Amino acid sequence: MYRGQKNLEEFHPAKKLNHKIFNNLFEALKLKHPEDLTPRYLSNLSASQLLSVELTLVAISEGQEWLVEHGTSLKRKPPQTPEEMQAVKRAIGILDAYQFDVSIIRQQLAYLKNDG
Repeated sequence: MYRGQKNLEEFHPAKKLNHKIFNNLFEALKLKHPEDLTPRYLSNLSASQLLSVELTLVAISEGQEWLVEHGTSLKRKPPQTPEEMQAVKRAIGILDAYQFDVSIIRQQLAYLKNDG
């Protein structure tokens, strides 16, 4: 565990993050102090920005879940790069494997592909 997370005040929101995710975010975002990793800070970033600093889809997903628990979200932005489109396809594939209805999501993805 990154010692910074361990030393955070007990009430600090980052205490609830998985320590590996905390470490990944802290290092990838080049934060100076553990206290800097807050829902407000992370909610100013998009999934695309997090992918660009080589965070995994799992880290991005868990970061998004953490933000939702704190009443916020990553910045909304449609996928644009091939890597981002691949990430969306993987997410759809997982949902489909768990028998979620992904028909509308696939239509949205097709629209984005044709619109770009």
